[in-house]
Formats: sequence, C-alpha cells, structure tokens
Amino acid sequence: MNGLLVVTVLLIIGPLYVFPLQDDVKEECIQEVGLNKENLRSKVNCYFRCIFERQNVIVNGTINLFYIKGAKTCEDIQNDDPCRQAFLLQRCLKANLSDEEFSLLAPYYHYPRFD
Repeated sequence: MNGLLVVTVLLIIGPLYVFPLQDDVKEECIQEVGLNKENLRSKVNCYFRCIFERQNVIVNGTINLFYIKGAKTCEDIQNDDPCRQAFLLQRCLKANLSDEEFSLLAPYYHYPRFD
C-alpha cells in the first residue's frame, strides 16, 4: 500500500518537477528575500511566498492545490500579507499531509538550512 501511495504521489507531482523545482529556485528565493542564518525568523515567510509563487501554487493571492487531495482545506487560507499567507500554507500542508507525502510533494517547503 505504501508503494502505491508513493507511485500515486509521484505521478501527481511529477509534472511539477518539469517546472522550476531545481536547487537554483531555492537559491534564487534565498537571494531574493535576503534570507540568511541571522534573519531566518523574520524572512522565512517571504521565502515560502517566493517558492510557492514560482511553483504557481500561489497565483495573485489565490492558492491552487487542486492536485493534492489531502490539502484541500489549505486552499482557503487568505491573508493580506502574501508572505504570511505562504507561511500559513506551509504550516497547513505540514499539518494535513503525512510526513512522507509532505517530503515527496514539497522538497523546498521545509525551512532552509544554513551551514
């Protein structure tokens, strides 16, 4: 059953990997928001906004998660601050998807690490 879940999730999110889901997107978003180890707490919300917008998960303030069954409740998240909206979306996805689904779906939806 777990194998079927993994295959299903990969088939659903596979097309997303054709689009900008490479390490350079993560690095571009880190650069765009000026994220670093010292300001992680204050700027991580805008990092998530950048990632979600580049993946077309958030478009003009609208959340598009039609391809993720377990995340339907997250589509209604609204906030006047687009960075806060993205942060709330990340938390909602983390809360509503299994750890395996979240990791497969969202390799960049985790907090970035700075060595």
